[in-house]
Amino acid sequence: MGEAAQNPENQFFRPELDISQALAKANSLLRSRRYKRPEIEAPKLIYRPYWFFSFVIYETEGLKTKLIGNGFSALSATSKEFDHDAARLAHANYPREK
Repeated sequence: MGEAAQNPENQFFRPELDISQALAKANSLLRSRRYKRPEIEAPKLIYRPYWFFSFVIYETEGLKTKLIGNGFSALSATSKEFDHDAARLAHANYPREK
């Protein structure tokens, strides 16, 4: 493994949580679901590249424009497949302009 893969500080996308913060949040979630002694072993930080995009579909008839539909989607940059679950997850957390 290269140095960037071994050290999160050298990665292009820096995580918002370090490993201890991530473990604390995961343990808190498991305890809130009544697991008495959760054990999390060897957590890994994995980046999966996706292209996320929103779209709008219009139909124009003469001088009138009609909205047909719109949506949000995710396309895996590695498998080249659309991933509807990743799109739903990202869209739920997507920063919206005010």
